[in-house]
Amino acid sequence: MLPHRLRRLSRCTYLGHRFYFLTWLTKARRRVFLDAGIVAQCKQQFLRAAALTDFAIRAYTCMPDHLHLLVEGLTADADLRAFVKRGKQLSAYYTKRVTGSQLWVSGYFERIVRHDEDPQRFARYILLNPVRGKLSESVGSIPIRGQRLPVGPTFRSGGSLASKQLIRAANPGRSSPDSAALRDRRRP
Repeated sequence: MLPHRLRRLSRCTYLGHRFYFLTWLTKARRRVFLDAGIVAQCKQQFLRAAALTDFAIRAYTCMPDHLHLLVEGLTADADLRAFVKRGKQLSAYYTKRVTGSQLWVSGYFERIVRHDEDPQRFARYILLNPVRGKLSESVGSIPIRGQRLPVGPTFRSGGSLASKQLIRAANPGRSSPDSAALRDRRRP
């Protein structure tokens, strides 16, 4: 059972140049993201919220009843709480116009990506989520997952997260001997 109110780290400001791995749950775990129109509208609103709050969306996946995002603060003033509030507010408004019901539960799960961690690891986890959930045979074959290329600073690992590199790493193909091991991996 989830706590009534999720707690944030008391000593963390959630400001600045950081990566965050986020999970947002739909209200009553409704499977609203099976509708491609809702996914497209929400994607637009997430990008709008990111632009308004100085964030870049590095990877995302809309699963039927939840959303995973890897976001990066682009400025010293980038506030994760403002991004989440704006993203959930905008997407909920447009979704409610279509469905007539509330989209999100209050709160969200976040993981601050530490400076010694590679953000590409989290991006691979996000993009492989539909494969692990048996919604897809491979990365990129269903309409409910997506990715955004970097628009600002590159990843701390030294290179940018390029679309083809990421898909190759996440979906090595049938010829790769370790593709089954990648598919069966349960943790990021």
